[in-house]
Amino acid sequence: MITNSNDMFDNEKPAFDVKSTIRWQLVTNQRNLFYMLAVGMIIPPTAFNGKYYQDTLSAFPGWIPLFADRPFKAAIEHSISERGHLMPCLATVELGGMRGRVWTIGVNGEVGEAIFPDEIDDKVSLILVPAPLPVSWIMSVGFRSVKEKSNCELDAGDFENVPLREFALKSASSTFKNADNGTWPPALPDLPAPDSTLDAPLAAGAMMAMLLHMANRGTIAMESSKMAFSPSEGRGELASYPMIDALGAWIQAGHSTEGGDASKQLFWRMVDTIAACRSSDDMRSPLDAALDHLKTAGERFDERMKQAGAKLAADLKSLAGFSDSTITEILERHRKPFSRAMVLFSLRDNCADFLEYTHPSLTEEDYVAAAILFAARDGWL
Repeated sequence: MITNSNDMFDNEKPAFDVKSTIRWQLVTNQRNLFYMLAVGMIIPPTAFNGKYYQDTLSAFPGWIPLFADRPFKAAIEHSISERGHLMPCLATVELGGMRGRVWTIGVNGEVGEAIFPDEIDDKVSLILVPAPLPVSWIMSVGFRSVKEKSNCELDAGDFENVPLREFALKSASSTFKNADNGTWPPALPDLPAPDSTLDAPLAAGAMMAMLLHMANRGTIAMESSKMAFSPSEGRGELASYPMIDALGAWIQAGHSTEGGDASKQLFWRMVDTIAACRSSDDMRSPLDAALDHLKTAGERFDERMKQAGAKLAADLKSLAGFSDSTITEILERHRKPFSRAMVLFSLRDNCADFLEYTHPSLTEEDYVAAAILFAARDGWL
């Protein structure tokens, strides 16, 4: 059984004492590299939100292929084949903090499983590691020439959230010239796809950003922001707001947990539903998915909750068309933070639009709850 990637590595930077003689290299292109640096993780193609260019990550869905010292020429060419403006990059990844099972491809093409690092030797040419990996493990990025390195730095300058210059950048012309002639992709049996869905981490990152942006709005917003960044630390100031107080538990688990009152359970399951829309093949919009969830979730609760949920769903649907009621009238009918957060969620399309919206009937708790829903929809990027 392949170890889940979340269990394979420590949160801190790795200790540099494991297989230090092997340079594990990811072959990609500069645009995919930029996206991963912005996200903070080496991620599978499904997590690129439609901004992915073919590279080595597409060969084995959910797995990260890392070459031992010598990448394949065919892999390099494949990684820039989709567009003429792409430049190949070699990201050297330090795996000193990783433990667990990986797939291996030997120098003669033999395929197997191995315990990393104990069963890795110089007969291995490539390993497949479950995604994601932290970008803090990237030790350097190599380019075909000094000119391409400079061009890549200029290209990265167009993106404020791409910290390229925080990494060691170098010309690696000799590595490119001496690349292996191995076939890409290598012939492998169908591999079990690891669970590499990143909806929850990307939603959590967006929650951190949104709540940090709103931290000056009051005590609830400030304490919520602190909890987002330190989810294991309790925040006594939020005890009176159980729905918001569950933020830390959600960030740590990556999903809703059992327990608490009906509103809390309904809210955090709604967060799960909205976040899952980013990677789902379902063609429903996040709002439609939320409305469907509101309908089915209400069946778990008592008659009073069912009726309240039905009234809320009807008003949310009316907001999407031509409502007979004003926003103020709808907010007056729905005074609970969960309901008001859903009203806000239906009124605006993204985080930026939401942050500009104000209404005198809304409380600080309403805004914080809505910010969490918008973060789940938009994600970190």
